[in-house]
Amino acid sequence: MTKMIPPYISAEVKSNAEKRIFQLLHDSEDLAEFTCLHSLGISRHIKKRQGEIDFILVGKGIILCLEVKGGRVKRDNGVWFFKDRYGQENKKTEGPFGQVSSGMFSLKSDIEAKFGTKHGYLFCYGVMFPDISFEIESPEWDRQIIFDIRDLNLPISRYIERIVNYWRHKSSSINTEPLPKTEITDYLRPDFELATRLWSDISMIEEEITKFTNEQYRALDHMENNPRVIFSGAAGTGKTLLAIEKARRLCYEKKNTLLLCFNRLLGSKLQNETKKIGLSNEYLKTNSIHKYFYEVIEGAGLRNYFNKIKAGKKASEVYDEILPEIFAKAVEKLGNKKFDFLIIDEGQDLLNESYILALDCILQGGFKQGNWAIFLDPGGQSKLFNRFSLNEFNYLKSLGAPEYKLDQNVRNTLQIATQASIVTGFPAGKTNVEGPKVEYKMCKGITDMALQIIDLLEILQKNESVPPSSITILSSKNCGSMSIFSSGVKVPRSLLEATEDSICNMPPGKTLYASAHSYKGLENNIIIYTDLDSFDGRLSESVNYVAMTRAREKLYVFMDSKLRSKYQEKVRKFANISL
Repeated sequence: MTKMIPPYISAEVKSNAEKRIFQLLHDSEDLAEFTCLHSLGISRHIKKRQGEIDFILVGKGIILCLEVKGGRVKRDNGVWFFKDRYGQENKKTEGPFGQVSSGMFSLKSDIEAKFGTKHGYLFCYGVMFPDISFEIESPEWDRQIIFDIRDLNLPISRYIERIVNYWRHKSSSINTEPLPKTEITDYLRPDFELATRLWSDISMIEEEITKFTNEQYRALDHMENNPRVIFSGAAGTGKTLLAIEKARRLCYEKKNTLLLCFNRLLGSKLQNETKKIGLSNEYLKTNSIHKYFYEVIEGAGLRNYFNKIKAGKKASEVYDEILPEIFAKAVEKLGNKKFDFLIIDEGQDLLNESYILALDCILQGGFKQGNWAIFLDPGGQSKLFNRFSLNEFNYLKSLGAPEYKLDQNVRNTLQIATQASIVTGFPAGKTNVEGPKVEYKMCKGITDMALQIIDLLEILQKNESVPPSSITILSSKNCGSMSIFSSGVKVPRSLLEATEDSICNMPPGKTLYASAHSYKGLENNIIIYTDLDSFDGRLSESVNYVAMTRAREKLYVFMDSKLRSKYQEKVRKFANISL
């Protein structure tokens, strides 16, 4: 298949003709040598302030520009008219041949300004009318460079070959060895992603810390040919980002895909994010695992049976044994078509025997022969819900699944990552992005803690111009027991509990609060972590680790002043290990 950049067509593209040509180019096995760029802007256009080329195919020594015109086409008194399927008509004095020609020569001029005239590339162009039969003859164009509805019956590679041969015969021979294709494509559309600036004081940090490196996406590229893969990494190493990107790629390969996670808030966020993927409604199912289990059980008419079985049982038994067992019965009863690919985020919370057995029955080929990718943190976050089984982890690896280790932290600053490691002892990935120091607030009881939190919120929003939505308050306790509420002090009306709805539809002027447990997998620019009440024990370490690593640029930690000496002991121990 042709490598497409981007690998999917934006939902903002309204032209069905462009969508059809995109898919034809993408699916062509004969064009594997080409890289195709869709909708490339031309800022240094020879005629206009800004131009655009619909598709650019870059192969060895070939740069081919394509203009696509869908719907009805007419020219009257020298003016071109284009009518789309909604009956909307656009008119232009410049026709599609002149448009793509000037775009191509503008691109040629730009490339030669960058690389010199001895780049070794033949520049070509063509015009595509996939909805009509274009039989008009004119000295302004040649039939050889035109694609119309009759060409849809042939492989699109035939048309590409026809254009290239046409322009080769019209052009003088090129004796220069062409520059590597990647040099051209990297210049035309370099990979980068910068965060939106939220406020002036930390805009540079935000820009750096949220710059997604090529290495993150290369993880998927490197393991693309492996049907089963485990991606492991500490908090902040981009696991959820990669899980979404993997789902996106599978949608455009038309693979029926199931994307699951453990945390219900993250599940809601994933659902919201994956709705933006084209074809997701048809090929992608996203949910938290328990909601998905309940949905299938409900669909099979087994909800009453489930309620009867779970009555009087402990929660751990219900979720770890009964729920997955009845889910498997529901799947068998429904006889639904199995998924082609399974993606699991937060895998450390789902890797136990009962969950693996349950999910095995909805995956084509099961875990042994099916296609799946699991993203997990076997370290700092694995003790939070205590569902990680090393035996199941090793079992999955024994099925031919290589483990790809992610070690680059693309969320936290160096200061946040270092403090998370000091407090918990867990590594937080490699990062060299500098940021403000982590601030610890020592408090004399819950009332003092609550008042200090309220003061800090006012300072951040009024003095520092921080948007309220860029702040999240997390606690080691559940929401009802948080010091800011249990103290009895008057709290700002801007505070809003993080729910499956509010996490996706954030009202303006609101600051979310949540327990650290429920916020796992999510993040924000500023985290205020409250009620840190213990440094000891694997559970406390996991809670602290999850809470602290949710912050991208700035972290505040509120704890009882009685823990000051314990924290200082942690710092000394970390310093000795580092030395």
